[in-house]
Amino acid sequence: MSPGEPSAEAAGAETSSPDPPAHDKLEWLQQGDVLEGIACAVVGAGKADGHKYGLDDADVLGPRDLFTVLVDSPSGYVVVTSQDCDIPKSNEPTVSVAPVVVVTATEAKVLRDGYSSRQHLLPDRGELPAPGTPGSRLVVDLSYETSVLRSALADRSLPHRRLFTGPEKADFAAWLGNRKGRVPFEDEVIKFVLGPAHDERASLARGQRERPPDQMKAEQRVALGVHAWYARVQGGRVDLLGVVDDVSLAEASLHPKTEAADQSLIEDGLRKLVAATTTRMKKVEPGSGGYTIGITLRRLADMPADEFVLYSLLVD
Repeated sequence: MSPGEPSAEAAGAETSSPDPPAHDKLEWLQQGDVLEGIACAVVGAGKADGHKYGLDDADVLGPRDLFTVLVDSPSGYVVVTSQDCDIPKSNEPTVSVAPVVVVTATEAKVLRDGYSSRQHLLPDRGELPAPGTPGSRLVVDLSYETSVLRSALADRSLPHRRLFTGPEKADFAAWLGNRKGRVPFEDEVIKFVLGPAHDERASLARGQRERPPDQMKAEQRVALGVHAWYARVQGGRVDLLGVVDDVSLAEASLHPKTEAADQSLIEDGLRKLVAATTTRMKKVEPGSGGYTIGITLRRLADMPADEFVLYSLLVD
């Protein structure tokens, strides 16, 4: 199935699964399917965690005593997060799932307009209404992602729904891939800097579709001329590195090696990109969480190896 085609099953339809050749192949199950009746397991340690998760004998726990509890999904649903290529493999002992939680209309708007590495909106076409106030939405939350033994999913009567269309499923799979492959920046860096920076680049990208490069704003042409973004964190300073080459710059109609005016335009675009990103950072928190941002464009051939290794690739 191509990414642009809808799933064979109608989106939102509750599916009755045909008998697979063997229960362990789980051929009826796909990434993104919504399941009912499954709880997520959490391992904790000590009295405080025990009380937090309602453990009856929490008071007898020592600081290093481990325990396992089941955490029910607030909505009663979980979503399959394992890749489609892994689910049928009988040598994969488990299938990964994540709970579905309910967010307010305001929280849903933040997720819809921006990016979260932890939460992803489920489709909202009325097939699976969200409880709560009007505008509430259901989201996949990876905070308590857990593993389920394949044998627990062998019951083909297990209630499940397939909400994602083909393009929506491709987007969900890409989001999961970004989450699994994301670099280990602190959550505060993502919240106060990398998130707003991503949103600003996404906004510029939307504007790039409307006009040819020579009619774009300087910051749009700068963003268009980058073929990969990297970042490094040094204390309260976050540096974004836009990697360019002759091909990517030409796509933005920029030729800084031969045109002094283009070099001047790049410098102007970088200043404006920093200013616009800083404005977005201050909307998250007036002090930007104590962070500042710098943005540069470089060719890999011009960078010393010992400098480049300080940066980590950003997956947009």
